[in-house]
Amino acid sequence: MSNETRPLEPGEMALLRAITRGDWPGAEEVRGQIESARHAGWWFEGSQSFSLVVDPDCPLIPLPSDLIGPTHHRVYEDDEVSGGVLLWVNDGRLTSLEYYWFTPEMPSRLPEPAQLRATSEDQV
Repeated sequence: MSNETRPLEPGEMALLRAITRGDWPGAEEVRGQIESARHAGWWFEGSQSFSLVVDPDCPLIPLPSDLIGPTHHRVYEDDEVSGGVLLWVNDGRLTSLEYYWFTPEMPSRLPEPAQLRATSEDQV
């Protein structure tokens, strides 16, 4: 990962906004940090997971350093679960968006918001 950052692309921003909908502890701070977030590099070549940097003046997220549970959404293709997305926080700051997959091939693009379902909807 290089030290260069870039503005988030519209699809990246739409995905981040989609997975942070709702009312849960820390949601307001997460959404505030997303609005200042910049893309800080892919996790590895071909990966759709990426690091984020946010404005240091944004209010800290009042959650432990870990994945942010309410942001965990499954990704569906043709009514089949193909993977999932979630956000990570460290020391009150967003650090990355993770996109994992269950398919044989690594995804070559981020999912569309319409492909997402919150993980609580999947639980029986």
